[in-house]
Amino acid sequence: MRDFLKGRGQRDIFIIYLMLLVAGAAITLTALLRIPTDSGSGWLLGFSRQRLAMIGGVFLAMALSTLLLLLTWRRAAWGEQLSAKLAGLLDRNIFYIPLAILSLAGVVTGAQLYHLTGILVDPSLKAYFSRLLPIIVWGSTISAQTLVFLPFLRYGKEIFKPYSRSDRTQSVVSVSAIVFGFFLLLWGCIALSGLGIIPDAVGWDEPGVPVLPSR
Repeated sequence: MRDFLKGRGQRDIFIIYLMLLVAGAAITLTALLRIPTDSGSGWLLGFSRQRLAMIGGVFLAMALSTLLLLLTWRRAAWGEQLSAKLAGLLDRNIFYIPLAILSLAGVVTGAQLYHLTGILVDPSLKAYFSRLLPIIVWGSTISAQTLVFLPFLRYGKEIFKPYSRSDRTQSVVSVSAIVFGFFLLLWGCIALSGLGIIPDAVGWDEPGVPVLPSR
């Protein structure tokens, strides 16, 4: 990836990013259309309202990404200005760091939901998450793609230039402090709420409680 993007300007990198967005949306749209429809749940053209909402959202995202891709590609001056404005926004840590954290959270959340879909035993829940699986994978892919492209969109060709030791040290310390603060905040929330560490006793050890495979 580094060698492929080396020497490319921010406009070219943004075009590649948009092309991947369009390709991912097209694959997701195809996957949604190929999911079998339950009998009696069809509302329009054999699709339920929920499926039509997902299809419409993905199609809208694909159409907007395609339009932006064509404008950036065909109008070079306009594309350069847009890429420069985007780089200016990403050059501010107040935008760059939260976007990087959200992208990382999207990757982790998507991976967890994908894993959850494979271990569910309740038929209705498993069917529900299986229909959401294309959206889950698409969102996780966008998050991973954004996480990879963020430094290239921010710095462009400058990312390949060597930094002085002081600049590198300051950058590493700043990012490490922010990541440590994020995990410290997460630890505090878990410690105060007990989420994930305090067992749920509701519905347990009562007469007539069914023993399910997940228990």
